[in-house]
Amino acid sequence: MTQIILAVSGSISAYKAADITSRLKKENFDVAVLMTEAATEFITPLTLQVLSQKPVGLDIMQEPDPSKVNHIAISKESDLFLLAPATANTIAKLANGLADNMVTATALALPIQTKKILAPAMNTKMYENPLTQHNLERLQRFGWKIIQPREAVLACGDQGTGALAEIDTIIDTVKELIYEKNSLKIAQIAIFFAIMLVLHLLSSVIFNLLPVPIKPTIIHIPIIIASILYGPQVGMVLGFLMGCISVITNTIVLIPSSYLFSPFVPNGNLHSLMIAMVPRILIGLTPYLVYKFLHNKLGLAIAGAVGSATNTIFVLGGIFFLFSNVYQGSIQAMLAVVLSANSIAELLISVVLTTTIVPALEKVKQ
Repeated sequence: MTQIILAVSGSISAYKAADITSRLKKENFDVAVLMTEAATEFITPLTLQVLSQKPVGLDIMQEPDPSKVNHIAISKESDLFLLAPATANTIAKLANGLADNMVTATALALPIQTKKILAPAMNTKMYENPLTQHNLERLQRFGWKIIQPREAVLACGDQGTGALAEIDTIIDTVKELIYEKNSLKIAQIAIFFAIMLVLHLLSSVIFNLLPVPIKPTIIHIPIIIASILYGPQVGMVLGFLMGCISVITNTIVLIPSSYLFSPFVPNGNLHSLMIAMVPRILIGLTPYLVYKFLHNKLGLAIAGAVGSATNTIFVLGGIFFLFSNVYQGSIQAMLAVVLSANSIAELLISVVLTTTIVPALEKVKQ
């Protein structure tokens, strides 16, 4: 489910956050609400907690889970950050990198790929002030989507531009950016899948022609890299596609071990499908988890190694438990295969390519 942070700052239109939260939930978004102290003067946190079905983030110094830093954790888990309403004060803080409350600290901690929207709401003179306009322009340059305020009779009695945009406009903008992000994910999957097919073809040809006993497969390496760069959703979809390649290949090209990976050949069954699919899907998850908790060069190397080992260990382990006749029930025989030159070669190639390619692609992303 798509994760959205709704941040609320201290404008009179903060009461509309209840409607925004309700509408987002009806669109099947998972909503986490953050509030500045001033916002709580206009609408109670309990109201937004009930509507979002989650605790509301209020105090940056409160850490309900001692195992993680609250504002960092929530920023990593979210797909979109929506600040509505956005006051001149909060806009100024964001534009200048200040992080003195739960809203601004979380916004500053957002990963670069997270979509960011703000909807200003303030007095006309405050909105038209050159400093406010400068801050909005600066935030736009840093990737923020600005939903322009409406012209209306404001709470202070003045008439002019400064009223919070219509709720429909805000929700439509959120949906537009989420769908845009999903389209980007599809493009990422398509690119990496094409690379996987090329690698599968090249490794099948080249390593079979080389006069050496080591014939590693490297089709899983794009999955590892995509998992680290773009998250487990992209990685696990690519892993699923790798499993499909394994099933198709072993169905079309019959070799003695084809039945272990294809249920559509003699002696194959549903266990074959599990062995072909589950370990490959896990490849798209384990490197991400490793690099998430060990975000440095060593973590990158370990992520590459773990991704490769996930394939080897879970495939061979699945064969051991689901087709015990292959190793005659001998765990030693299975471990001997796990530690064979083929597996070690795959692991080393994975570590080298992951630590080389990921930093370069991270620079491209930025």
